[in-house]
Amino acid sequence: MKETVAFVFFLSFVFFLALSKDWRLFLAVVFLALPFVRLKRLFALLILLVVVSLPYLFFHPSGLSPWGWMLMFNLRAMAMALSSAAFFSFVNLLKALSFSRTLRALFSLSYAQFSSYKRTYGSFYSALRSRTLRKRLGRSFFPYAGAVFSYFYRLSEKRAGEMNQALRSRGFYV
Repeated sequence: MKETVAFVFFLSFVFFLALSKDWRLFLAVVFLALPFVRLKRLFALLILLVVVSLPYLFFHPSGLSPWGWMLMFNLRAMAMALSSAAFFSFVNLLKALSFSRTLRALFSLSYAQFSSYKRTYGSFYSALRSRTLRKRLGRSFFPYAGAVFSYFYRLSEKRAGEMNQALRSRGFYV
């Protein structure tokens, strides 16, 4: 029950962050959440923010400086993402969703899919590493990436059909 209350409090906090316009609040949340986030996640978030913000430099409304908007957008996105990562490092989401049977089942299915895909991708990556001599793959990476993407796409279609049948037989689409 306390996980559910914490989850509701967290959702209201994220909603508050989404509506806030104070950059000092965003900066404080980022610095408070930073110790609980792994460096790999932080690096991925920074790459995402650069990719999302870069087009705004070129296509912002004329006569307006893009820097104020970019600062607010990036700080808000970082605050929301890092606080989410910090929150979910402390709270078990399965227990937090215990108030709803459907949400709990949906989360369980999603997590099982994620774990299976992660394990399968690890196997693919290990197979690639064992068959290449150099660390840098060069041109050989693109056929590998295409084959892996194609495999996961077909696997997703197949599993989605199976899950649809399983959920339908258990009465989830009534």
